[in-house]
Amino acid sequence: MIVNIEEDSDAENNSECNFENVMKKYLEALDEINSVKSILHIKERKAKRLLEELQSVCTHKWVMDKLEYGCKTTYTCSNCNASTM
Repeated sequence: MIVNIEEDSDAENNSECNFENVMKKYLEALDEINSVKSILHIKERKAKRLLEELQSVCTHKWVMDKLEYGCKTTYTCSNCNASTM
């Protein structure tokens, strides 16, 4: 059997090139995921801070939560959803 060495070399180069391209795309996707996670974390912190601010300026309208036997009575604000837990 005669094997053309040039064809094998080209196939290896194409395979390596394809691997590198796929790896590059994979790493770019991971970078994008990390960027989105970072943005999400920043927005979650902002939302938490705004909720705390909202609850601090709210004129609470406390409503007793459904009673459960053996549990402490708790209240929830019907305006901002703050809880006395």
